[in-house]
Amino acid sequence: MIAENLIDFIFFPRKSNSPKDELDHLISVDRNTKVGCRFFLKDKDFHNILFFHGNGEICQDYDDIAQYYHHFKLNIIIADYRGYGLSDGKPNKENLHLDSLKIFKYVNSYLQKEKYVNGISVMGRSLGSASACHIISKHEKDITCCIIESGFATELPLLSLRNINPEDINFNLEDGFENLKKLKKYKKPLLIIHADLDEIVPFSQADIMILEAGSDVKDLFKVNGAGHNNVINVAREEYFIKIKDFIDFNNKSN
Repeated sequence: MIAENLIDFIFFPRKSNSPKDELDHLISVDRNTKVGCRFFLKDKDFHNILFFHGNGEICQDYDDIAQYYHHFKLNIIIADYRGYGLSDGKPNKENLHLDSLKIFKYVNSYLQKEKYVNGISVMGRSLGSASACHIISKHEKDITCCIIESGFATELPLLSLRNINPEDINFNLEDGFENLKKLKKYKKPLLIIHADLDEIVPFSQADIMILEAGSDVKDLFKVNGAGHNNVINVAREEYFIKIKDFIDFNNKSN
């Protein structure tokens, strides 16, 4: 296993047991591959969030959660990765980055065409932080905010989980997703949400991101008593209030 291929081993694709329905869009990312997104659009006056989920998750996992975003007057579009949900192909670092840009362009164009014009923010949870960070590195001018939940500044904690010493495999940060490098150049509003007891991506990663991000407006929401996979369950309504208030404040400022 060599360093440049190591990151590809962090993916854990899971297929959907449900057939495609009217909420699903299959977006062409290359000639033979389509990636699924699930559009939970409630009202054209709501702000829009493009959300990239965590590893091992799929779009359909958010069917129940979407109603809470709607309650707080937010539309949400959930994006899969290659090999996840209804999507074709096999995921790796390179196509995650390339696909995220194509997904953003498709979603943004669709929202404009259908008159959902109250702004768009990008949000990434865990693995999805890599997609969100890549989008803001290319389309900063087009978004209102970036929100990172349980995300990572570097891949070092993920390697540690697999008991891999980066020095043993000549792993450099340039071999990874480069989230921190992109956040340092990002100037628009940034909200970091992280559990203090995160057992997969330690809270110290959130501290690094919030300290080194180039954003003029940035906030860290620490969810006390939560782990990596139960942030919403612990924070409950406060989770959605924090997201809604942060977006509203910065949407009015633009």
